[in-house]
Amino acid sequence: MKIAIVLFALVGMSLAAPSTFTLQEDLKEIKDLFPLAEMRVIAKKYLATDEEFQLIVSYLQGKEWAKLVAAVREHKSWVSFKDYLNEAGLDVEAIIAFIHDLIANASPDTAADKPSAFGIRQFLDEIIAIIPKDEILAVVADKMENSADFQAFYAKISSPKAKDLFEEVRAMKEVQRIAGLLKIMGVDVQKIVDFVYKFLGWN
Repeated sequence: MKIAIVLFALVGMSLAAPSTFTLQEDLKEIKDLFPLAEMRVIAKKYLATDEEFQLIVSYLQGKEWAKLVAAVREHKSWVSFKDYLNEAGLDVEAIIAFIHDLIANASPDTAADKPSAFGIRQFLDEIIAIIPKDEILAVVADKMENSADFQAFYAKISSPKAKDLFEEVRAMKEVQRIAGLLKIMGVDVQKIVDFVYKFLGWN
């Protein structure tokens, strides 16, 4: 699960807000290593054949999830955190729109108005298997050492202020509810948080 979070976070980083040309090139170089077309084929396969996957997508298209997401987006803590990331060069709204479009365009054959104890472990394993993990992490390490713009970007998103804003968002009751629902779906939320802290050097 940890490597999955690393890789999907890097995909999100590639959707950068207007920033320096060098940073845009750095993020594009990372994004281009992901086999996105193959990943979409796998997702379509699960959407067509796997009932658990269909239930997850159906729930994410439902009213309860939409209400929670809307409440988070309107909260002042989230707005402050989003604005800070935008200033660093990360277009959070573009990432949200990208994920929303993937979900909105899916057409599961089944409907779910509440989550149940289903998981997506097999789907994630199949996605992770086709991603050139070592190559991607090597490029990131190179950028951290040799790209001043990437170093500045990392310094911004790993700063004490970023940590404080992140904690404010985590404490929101709506975010706590979303974390609980994701756990029911089979997502180890605590491992995600642990990775964020380790990757950004937060104690």
